[in-house]
Amino acid sequence: MNRSSKMNMNPSNVSYHKLVLPGVLSTVKAQNFKFHLQQSVIRLRMRVSAPYLSAIGIGLALLFPGRCSADTGLQAIGFANWKAEDVLATSQIYRNVGGNLELTFLPFEFNPSHPFDNASSFARQVLPGSGVQLRLTVFLLFRNDHQFVIPADYEVRIHQTDVWITQMRAWAAQNGFGNRLGITVCPFLEDTGTYSQYSGLLNRVATQQARDGISTAFRRSPINSAISFRVGSIPDEYHGTDMSRFRFHPYDRWSNDGDEVGQEVSLTSLQTILKNLPGSVSPLFWDNSFNGRDIYPSTTPPSARRNLSPFGGSATSPLGRLATQILSYR
Repeated sequence: MNRSSKMNMNPSNVSYHKLVLPGVLSTVKAQNFKFHLQQSVIRLRMRVSAPYLSAIGIGLALLFPGRCSADTGLQAIGFANWKAEDVLATSQIYRNVGGNLELTFLPFEFNPSHPFDNASSFARQVLPGSGVQLRLTVFLLFRNDHQFVIPADYEVRIHQTDVWITQMRAWAAQNGFGNRLGITVCPFLEDTGTYSQYSGLLNRVATQQARDGISTAFRRSPINSAISFRVGSIPDEYHGTDMSRFRFHPYDRWSNDGDEVGQEVSLTSLQTILKNLPGSVSPLFWDNSFNGRDIYPSTTPPSARRNLSPFGGSATSPLGRLATQILSYR
């Protein structure tokens, strides 16, 4: 794309949780609670049961910001269109590295017909018989023009994502590693929205999750002027190697997205950045080939970038070895 704790927070296990933000005081009790958001943007007053904690909108998105943090990961934007052999190679890399690992992807822009097939295969290849603690992060939307415009099918995307999450959680639980699979939802990859716009979008995601009976961790991915504010305690994900722009908080992510190693940034510079990242911030490695930009012109729509093969089907390819090195740095 352009420039753009390690703890399980199961809502059903939360007996009492307080959140205090500017203008916000919310008290949560496990099976029956009220919360108040007293802001000019959003005013909500609801009573819900614990299984739907994140369903009431932005207030609960702030309560459960996704603190199952990964140590390292791949910003595999076009993963939904990667070849099967590259999905397998990626799973081999993850199994070899082990530990807490993350993979992020943009399913609907790249493969609207089968947005989650590769991610499902990947999880099934990584988790059995390994010690990997895997987090998959879904970006629901991206726009090349970086305008904060939401497509008409946005709720459909959320619902499809919720159905997939439900299926993956059931599969993981049935096979005995439900506690090793985490899924995060990021409403907009590289958004430029205002606080009000993003709050409204986040509320749409959480409301649809309520209808579908699930809750997830959330993450925000701001660029340009949108990096100047935060939405409660939701972790941010920052892109690019101009590190002076970023003000990291615990559980944030950082990616070299937009700065390819060997082109815009040297490997030595990337290693220096990784070394100096705050310990609570997780890095995500990106390469141009992850988006298919190595073989397709930038004008080619993501959905037309087919059969992407960044690792050439091998975990020991040059890029595969580099990815392994970066994922292992912590």
